[in-house]
Amino acid sequence: MPMAWGTIRPCVLLPGESRNWSDRKLRAVLLHELAHLVRRDMVWQYAVEAARAIYWFHPLVWWAARCAHVEREHACDDLVLNRGVAAGDYARHLLDVVSRGRLNQLGLAAGIAMASSRKLEHRLRAIMDQTTDRRPLKRSALLLIVVASLLPALPVAMFQIAEAGDEKHPTLSPPTAVGGLGATQAQPNGTVADQGHRR
Repeated sequence: MPMAWGTIRPCVLLPGESRNWSDRKLRAVLLHELAHLVRRDMVWQYAVEAARAIYWFHPLVWWAARCAHVEREHACDDLVLNRGVAAGDYARHLLDVVSRGRLNQLGLAAGIAMASSRKLEHRLRAIMDQTTDRRPLKRSALLLIVVASLLPALPVAMFQIAEAGDEKHPTLSPPTAVGGLGATQAQPNGTVADQGHRR
């Protein structure tokens, strides 16, 4: 199956049958896989998997990882379409690659993104949707999104810092008198009477 591979010296892996592909199909597939390399998707995938391993018990983390996977493929599809590949041709190429991969269990085990019928249908619909804005985000918009996503975490972080400070410097309360040996009791006139045993 076509796939981007590696992080330090990344490359694109193609099946042997790609020698018989048309130039248009080969270009579309290479554009998609090279988009993964340009976007450093492998590095981000490591971060997502690390978060899922640490917070394996949290269902929202699994949902976020699945969403990241879907959006990663959509972003690479948008890059292919922005390079002049016709949406209909690209959808046909994708469908052909997936259908051939399903015939090869080893290739299916290696995995192609969005290989399930439901995900593939959603992806093909997104490719054919002419109303989608496929322009990449500007750096200013990306920075705004990052800042907006971090803002909800600030009050929580400040609250935790305040709690840590309170633990390091606990408030000292005056000792309370307890009846018994050596205990004292304040008298109305301000003097202190010793309630201990005297000989």
